[in-house]
Formats: sequence, C-alpha cells, structure tokens
Amino acid sequence: MPLALVQDDELEDHVTPELAAEIRESIHGGDCRVCNRPLKAPQSVRLDVSIIESMRFTVWARHATCQPSTQGMMGNIVTPHDYRWSMFGTVVGKQEARKKWFRKTAEIVKVPVPAIILNPSINGPAVDFEDIQNGSTSLMEPFAKAGYELFTNLALLDPSQRPDTGMVLKESGQGFKVHSMTKPYGFYDFDDCYPEIRDFIKDNGGVFIFVTYRHFVDDILALGPENQMRLLQIDDGSVLTAWVPLSTESN
Repeated sequence: MPLALVQDDELEDHVTPELAAEIRESIHGGDCRVCNRPLKAPQSVRLDVSIIESMRFTVWARHATCQPSTQGMMGNIVTPHDYRWSMFGTVVGKQEARKKWFRKTAEIVKVPVPAIILNPSINGPAVDFEDIQNGSTSLMEPFAKAGYELFTNLALLDPSQRPDTGMVLKESGQGFKVHSMTKPYGFYDFDDCYPEIRDFIKDNGGVFIFVTYRHFVDDILALGPENQMRLLQIDDGSVLTAWVPLSTESN
C-alpha cells in the first residue's frame, strides 16, 4: 500500500510539473524529517521544500501530523536522506550469432550479472540548484549526464560496451562503497553484503548499478528474478544503469 501524499502545490511553485510529479513518485518511506519515526502506509505524508540558492533544492517528507521542520539551513545540509538498495547476482542467457563453415548458427551464452538496485532517496530528493534554474524535468537527468544509460537490451551486459562514468567501486568493511559522479550525492555505502554476492561482484570485477526513483526497490525484489530483469530493461527513462568497475586500490 503506497503512502498517502497530501497534494500541496508548493512543488509547482518552484519546479516544472514533470519534475514535481517525479518527486512525488519518489516518496516510498524512510524516516520522517521531523520526528525521525518511519513513514509507513497508510499514513498521510506532507512534503516540505528547502531552497539554498546556488547550492540545492531539497524536499523532505514528514508525517502530516508533524509540524514543519524548524532546523533551518544547516539542518538541511547535515541531515541525509534515506536511500534504499539491494544487491543481487544472476546469470542470464544471451543469444549470440556464430558462423560455422558456410552457415550461421545461434548460441545461447550465459552472462553473469552482478547488480545493485538503488533508490537514491526514498523520503525526498535533493536536486542541484543549477538544474532547477535550467528547468529540469526529471530526477534522472544528473545520472544521464554522468553516463548512465537505458538498459534496453542484453548486449549492454558487456562492460566493454559501456561508457566510463568515472565512478569507482571500493571494498569497505563487509561490503562496498561507490564514489558517485552525480550531484548532490557524493557516495553510497553498500554494507553488510551476503558473502556469496560480495564474491560474485569481486569475481566479475565490478557491478551494474540500476538507478530508479519511481520503482521502489522492495517492490522490484518481490517480482522475482525473471520479472526483475524485464522491469530493469524498461525504456521509459525511469531506470538507468551504469557499469562500475571494482578498484584494485586499497582504501
């Protein structure tokens, strides 16, 4: 059951209608900005807007029964949003053409897919202020600019065919840390990974990161492996992916 968002018009006072709609779609839960208790369905939720000119435009979700935050500018800088992620590894079959003597044949090749599904924020996004001034229409724009792409066909599973986004995956404790190239989020911690998944990523030299605001990680996982891959290949721009190589340097 989704959260019940109270329809305020404050978002439309600052951003394009398209971006306002995406912001509302990105609210999946997390903690209340004011009381720090979980936002859970069927609770009513309101969105507060904070603008720090020349820096960022921030949206915070709170219980409708909680009063607006009075923490001010510094509170909005130091308080992180909640993000949600899940790591999985699978093997998919990809058809590849083969030429044998004078006839062509097709062969199903098994391709390993180490992956992380990421919701960059689930209780209100932060947007670079410059993007707001330029009339941004999508929360996905910073990721597209950083080199994330549509994952529309299995040919893109070959890391050598993916652009270099400048991102780096490093081992950190029992998991990994990704240094992101997207503003305003600088890095993501993916800690406490299952040993089997961690080894799968290390064996394949990196990971595919699938980023989405619209589709909640928990809902994607509930689909099962086959349907997960179908959703991740959606071509409406709501899911973008990038290959992030594992760094050989120590932290």
